[in-house]
Amino acid sequence: MTIDNFTAARIDRQTSTSVDHPQPASRGRLAVRIRKFAIIWHRYVGLAISVFLIVAGSTGVLLAFNHELDAWLTPELFEASPTEPGQALLDPMEVQRRAQSHLPEDVELRTAHFSVIPGRSLMFWDQDALGQWRQWFINPYTGEPLGSRTWGHISEGKQNLMPFIYRLHYSLGLGVFGALIFGIAAILWTFDCFFAIYLTFPPPSNSQASMPKGKRRPWITRWKTSWLVRAKQMFTFIFTWHRASGLWIWGFLLIFAWSAVSLNLPQVYGPVVNAVVGMKVVGHGSLPHLSPPFPKPKLTLEQAYARGRIEMAREASERDFKVLSEQQIYWAADHGIYGYVVESTLDLSHKSPSTEVYIDGQTGKFVSFAAPTGIAAGNTFSSWIVALHMATVFGLWYQIVVAIVGLMVTVLSITGVWIWWRKRVNLKTPKTHKIRSQKEPISINPPSSSPQHTYTRLSLH
Repeated sequence: MTIDNFTAARIDRQTSTSVDHPQPASRGRLAVRIRKFAIIWHRYVGLAISVFLIVAGSTGVLLAFNHELDAWLTPELFEASPTEPGQALLDPMEVQRRAQSHLPEDVELRTAHFSVIPGRSLMFWDQDALGQWRQWFINPYTGEPLGSRTWGHISEGKQNLMPFIYRLHYSLGLGVFGALIFGIAAILWTFDCFFAIYLTFPPPSNSQASMPKGKRRPWITRWKTSWLVRAKQMFTFIFTWHRASGLWIWGFLLIFAWSAVSLNLPQVYGPVVNAVVGMKVVGHGSLPHLSPPFPKPKLTLEQAYARGRIEMAREASERDFKVLSEQQIYWAADHGIYGYVVESTLDLSHKSPSTEVYIDGQTGKFVSFAAPTGIAAGNTFSSWIVALHMATVFGLWYQIVVAIVGLMVTVLSITGVWIWWRKRVNLKTPKTHKIRSQKEPISINPPSSSPQHTYTRLSLH
């Protein structure tokens, strides 16, 4: 049998089978249109957000170990030693008072830390007149400052390297505008996760549709090939790796994309989650923003601490949770409240405890309560995806996983751009057979030995 006759015979079989088992034409056309749209979306949206994902992925590799690397790079800020053997840690309130006495008059440290790690400094925040946040590192044994840094300003050298990388990660270092653009990119990325996985599904196949049901390959068997990498040629290897690795970490991609929306565009994220599963606005987002902020509260730090303990005990009794350890009491001038923070059984990790009550700084009255879980389904969901994003749960092994995923996001973005570029080059490169067809026209008259109907079917094919 010649090649042409073989092709014709194959088409004959497909045609006869499709007559016996007709497929709805409208459904097939719709599937083709959806797939075409998904291809266009994934191609051009992927290109549009590739820079953002490369930056987010590469910086995320380091930020998975943010605190560890920050302390390693700047031991002069993070390490604290007693001035004499056997010296005890100062009382938290005394640390705050002594630290304040050593600082300039325009700096006010209105925080007291109760959770102290021996050998580690305590970190205090202060906002200057320009709105810039400065970190002060205090020795908990003496109350003396070890140093300070304007958070995220790389001009201050290696002591600000990790904060600067953090700024790059969520805003390209462009402040509010950068965070907004990154948030929009995160929304596009979230949608692209669904289009990308759809494109790994087996495409509509006439040969499969025309087969009797008992002889068709199962859908899951055909999809299995998308999970595998082939290394026959460089393009094949990179393309199949791009597709397969995206499937391997698809759950992480969706979690990181949607959690990035929650962090950068809460005004978009909140209503969506609330509409789906229910979510309450808690924490600082539920508090009024005062402009200008209260310069000084009527309650002292000690008085606010006493009120905070009472209100936290009441909340623990009413909501049935346990307080595991005290963390801090702080003054938020922009809201006019004190926040008393503890680690409780409502927290997801001891790395970032955030169970707190808010006390009015002028009257001492209870304002509100916030916790990662136990408020509403949407709040618990949000706390989990942010904790997974920040690698604050499950310990060291999960930090390593997040670093690997960050690396894979970077490589996925780079390979995606490379695949698009190679296809563009191939489209612009003349094909040899196309050049031949222009110079040597091939006769379309069929040889006498071949049935006329065969070439009629081939022309339709």
